[in-house]
Amino acid sequence: MRNQSRSPGKTVRAPAAPFLRLAERLDDPRQVPSLPQILALLVTAREAELLLALPGTLAQLRARVDAEARELRAVLRKARRVGLVLAVAGPNGKTRYAFPDVYPDSILCDDRNNALGPRFRELWRRWTREHRARRKFDLGPDARPGFRVLPAVLPPEGRRAVVPPVDARAIVRAARRRVLQQCACRFRGGTCGLPTDTCLVFDHLADEAIARGFGREVSVREALAVLDRTSRAGLVHTSSADYLTPARSGTEFICSCCPCCCELLESHFASGRKLALVAHYRAVVDLDRCTGCGACLARCHFGALRCRRGAARVDERLCAGCGLCLAACPSKALSLRQVPVRYEARRVHRHVINPRP
Repeated sequence: MRNQSRSPGKTVRAPAAPFLRLAERLDDPRQVPSLPQILALLVTAREAELLLALPGTLAQLRARVDAEARELRAVLRKARRVGLVLAVAGPNGKTRYAFPDVYPDSILCDDRNNALGPRFRELWRRWTREHRARRKFDLGPDARPGFRVLPAVLPPEGRRAVVPPVDARAIVRAARRRVLQQCACRFRGGTCGLPTDTCLVFDHLADEAIARGFGREVSVREALAVLDRTSRAGLVHTSSADYLTPARSGTEFICSCCPCCCELLESHFASGRKLALVAHYRAVVDLDRCTGCGACLARCHFGALRCRRGAARVDERLCAGCGLCLAACPSKALSLRQVPVRYEARRVHRHVINPRP
């Protein structure tokens, strides 16, 4: 028999069958073994059994399980609030319930997380490590960026139509609804001390956030103030590279990222700066104005600026076009230049309707 070592005083328990089966519907528990244990802290065994009937309308789910409509509604409402279920309005007016694309940052990234205690926090961090460990980076010529940079400062020509849209302020104004949420990356255990109430979601994602009680609705003015505040803090504005979404502007969220906590920037650097980000701009130095003070170097997260011969120089291979260096330059010697980008968007289907096994 294989010898299994255990820590003194600790009992290793296999996850109960309902939680393991639910984890198999949401992900691959062989790659993320902490997920069944997390589910056991979020729902009961009975609730897990009922959720296995998804997807479907309430009537369809009732036909598959032995439960009254009242109990089923309560389970769906609870599971939706913690991020395990999506409610999708169908063309016939009936709501269809399905499993979403579940990942660590989609589960209770707010103060309710703390209420579940240190055990949940420990498992949540472990799940994050497992989720990252299985990620594979395609560094070949066909590698497709997952995110795009939205410059903090745009040149006048950048405010015109650009595909995909990169004017963060225009995206905010175009949205039907805006919700401000906590940054999951910094909330998860960041130590940089930078603001956490920084992530903006729009339209259908904002509707879902309000339904879950995750974040608060903000006005256009408040959302623009968030962009200004995060830029001053040195955070990089990003969004998904997939801009063909149901949102009015095509952009459904704006994140404000730091290099020390943000999973996106960590992925970008870990992939040799080839995978995560698509940049439509590069910084340009006016050598006649530059005094070589070095203020821009301290602001650049991408290591794209160097001082040589008494002036700043830009390494275009590293520059992400975030525009943070422009605000840091006291002599206004920096500007952004648009660069051609080979880019092919794909339509995003956020409402994942999981087939039943």
